[in-house]
Amino acid sequence: MDDNGYGALGDRLRARRREAALTQEELAHLSGVSQVMIAKTEQGHRQPRLPVITRLAAALDLPLSELLRSEEHTSELQSPCN
Repeated sequence: MDDNGYGALGDRLRARRREAALTQEELAHLSGVSQVMIAKTEQGHRQPRLPVITRLAAALDLPLSELLRSEEHTSELQSPCN
């Protein structure tokens, strides 16, 4: 993956798409986002604009925050409370 900061979003998108048992083509059809854009986002080569991310989240039946959250925030949520 490129070291451009786009990888985290791509990793989350790929994981959620796979959890939904969808191919890139199926997600493209449901979201109206091109399969090429989905592939490039998952590979960390593209950072889509907010309206595109919103459509992807809606097609995956996820809150937008699920795709946009930061890795630090994710770690905090998963850490046990002391």
